[in-house]
Amino acid sequence: MSKVSSPGLSAANNDFTKDVYRHLAANTPHNAVISPLSLHMVLGLSSFGAAGSTADAMMKGLRIKHAETLRKDYKDSIDLLSKSAELRMVNTIYFAQHVQLNPDYQSQAVDHFNSELRKTDFTKPEAAAKQMNDWVSRHTNDIFKDLIQSESLTPDTKIVLMNAIHFKGKWTKQFLTANTKDGPFYLDETNNVQLPLMHMTRKFSIYQETGDDGFQVLELPYGTWEGKQQFSMHIFLPNKRTGLATLEQKLFQSEESFAEKFGNIAKGARRCKVVVTLPRFKIESTWDMNNLCKQLGMGVAFTDEADFSLMTQDKMLLAISQVVQKAFIEVNEEGTEATAATAIKIVPMCLRIGPPPPPIYFTADHPFIVTIIRKSNSGTKISNERYSFQRKVDEKFLTANTKDGPFYLDETNNVQVLELPYGSKEGQQFSMHIFLPNKRTGLATLEQKLFQSEESFAEKFGNITKGARMCKVVVTLPRFKIESTWDMKNPCKQLGRAWLSLIKQTSLL
Repeated sequence: MSKVSSPGLSAANNDFTKDVYRHLAANTPHNAVISPLSLHMVLGLSSFGAAGSTADAMMKGLRIKHAETLRKDYKDSIDLLSKSAELRMVNTIYFAQHVQLNPDYQSQAVDHFNSELRKTDFTKPEAAAKQMNDWVSRHTNDIFKDLIQSESLTPDTKIVLMNAIHFKGKWTKQFLTANTKDGPFYLDETNNVQLPLMHMTRKFSIYQETGDDGFQVLELPYGTWEGKQQFSMHIFLPNKRTGLATLEQKLFQSEESFAEKFGNIAKGARRCKVVVTLPRFKIESTWDMNNLCKQLGMGVAFTDEADFSLMTQDKMLLAISQVVQKAFIEVNEEGTEATAATAIKIVPMCLRIGPPPPPIYFTADHPFIVTIIRKSNSGTKISNERYSFQRKVDEKFLTANTKDGPFYLDETNNVQVLELPYGSKEGQQFSMHIFLPNKRTGLATLEQKLFQSEESFAEKFGNITKGARMCKVVVTLPRFKIESTWDMKNPCKQLGRAWLSLIKQTSLL
């Protein structure tokens, strides 16, 4: 999702999200969806009506360290998010007909949370529940119609605070419905269920961490490039079919914040062609948030010791009786629809759903071209596929891995270019570049492409390095030794008199 403008609120919401997900992972073995953003928003709205130790507990539970800037932080964040075509977020406060809100609290709710204010008659629970559910339905694309149960309302209910978030985004690159086929979705190493699986092969940003405990992170953007993309779905996929618990522990159980982890993932991601297989799915969850709020440190707000006296003009003794949320997400070929509604009685979206693309193979088993290039600051830094070689620069090929194998002299005129650096990272000046035609008999075509056109080799090579990417490569390269002796008379004649004149002037002859 887009980055919230306020660093204070953004950091608090990131820490809050981490703790909410940690609770979700520990207590929910099944598929589930939750919106920490919706919960954080409505708890924040209630926190401005708290005083004393209750206010301190609410700030602690919301992971807010600088409460003095919080009003502006919320307003900036809501204003930023409301500019998006994909996201709609609204707040409202329903209060009993005889309740008079504190003017200061009322102005904060309206000015900083863009909250609506509505009176209702809690002595008529069916009518009050319908009024509130109609509001939720309008703001969640008619997905939720029963967030508030009439039996949960009593004449003693004084205030209900509500937040609704609705997101609907179309993929920048949509899946083709014709490519969707039923296939196995693995619940463990062997057991699976049949699900509709969407397929696409395009260039995406992807992060890969190898090993059994590793994982991949795929970014699927929403919107058009021209529309200043704000939102992306990031899918975290463990390498092992049973690796979800290990991945959750790695992401959410350490002291490092999720924002720091995600920042490192973003830095390590690379854009490349990815073969994507993704299930089409729909998940809806209903949450009673009371225990979660208590575990986050807000337990006093649910007791007789609670102090929400700043909410009302006559400083009524109020406590939270229930926090409830409904959340929904649907992912299909066109895009994603996600929504959440949270109510307190007195996103980023987190999803838990329980084959990485293969490494690139560089197999030099047919004729190829080699150049050794010196890198410089200005640099001269051929064709369709371009790769950089990623391995420790001081690591050699292991002799034990060298085996006899076929080298093909016969068989897309496309080409791969592999860079093998020499020396240490600090002192690297030279690299070998291997130009490998994809076709076994493609060397002559490759040579013509590189050397027979008007474009200089330096220009061609510059375009190659610009298009190169660092990634894992499985390298197969023959061990070879070549010695040549050349009579250079004819080449010099072919290069022409002007070139010979230049040689004489530089005393090379």
